[in-house]
Amino acid sequence: MISDDEYLERIVAGIHAVTTEAADVTWNETINGRQFDVVVRFVVGTLRYL
Repeated sequence: MISDDEYLERIVAGIHAVTTEAADVTWNETINGRQFDVVVRFVVGTLRYL
């Protein structure tokens, strides 16, 4: 069984994955030694967002 916190994190990741077109959504990712619950990457024009 997963914790309430993990359940909420996965729900948020799922909502972003479904509602954000052409976005790469990951759950529980480590970037530069820091842990993030949900990461959304997308491109608008020539700009890349994280």
